[in-house]
Amino acid sequence: MRLCLLSLLAVALAAIEIEATVVRIADGDTLSVTAVDGLPPAAKRGKGGDVYVRLLCVDTLEIWEEGKPKAAEGFAARDLLAGLAKPGLKVVLWDEGDKLELDKYGRVLAFVRVGKVTAQETLIGAGLSAYWRRYRLAPGTLDAVLQAAEAKAREAQRGAWKTQAELMAKKSAERPK
Repeated sequence: MRLCLLSLLAVALAAIEIEATVVRIADGDTLSVTAVDGLPPAAKRGKGGDVYVRLLCVDTLEIWEEGKPKAAEGFAARDLLAGLAKPGLKVVLWDEGDKLELDKYGRVLAFVRVGKVTAQETLIGAGLSAYWRRYRLAPGTLDAVLQAAEAKAREAQRGAWKTQAELMAKKSAERPK
């Protein structure tokens, strides 16, 4: 019985982790990494063959969307991510399950860990993204970590919580359909 429970726990905690080198930061919630084994072969690639990665559970303000104003907080998110995940640095792309999925644009969907911290926690804690649960919750204990980071940023009115609180609250309230 005990062995069965341990086996079930191991399956429930199964996660994929892939180490890759950062090539560039596209914006506050997208970066590209070197192509390495384990990444989906159909993933969107840049001119140099680098693979685009969309950070799960965050949605930073836009800096590239045509016809929309460029948000200062979007540039701040990009700069924060660029400072955390500098080009040339190794990061870990991870998620629960046995493979990383793609979004509708072909980007790899992943949590990004730099050392012991996730890029998601850093961006949410800085108030540059809400904990965006539109498509899913973060796995395991990361869910509570991101909730706490968002609560602190909201309370302190950091980043976009100060300048665009209504939009941030709307993003925070989204849940899977």
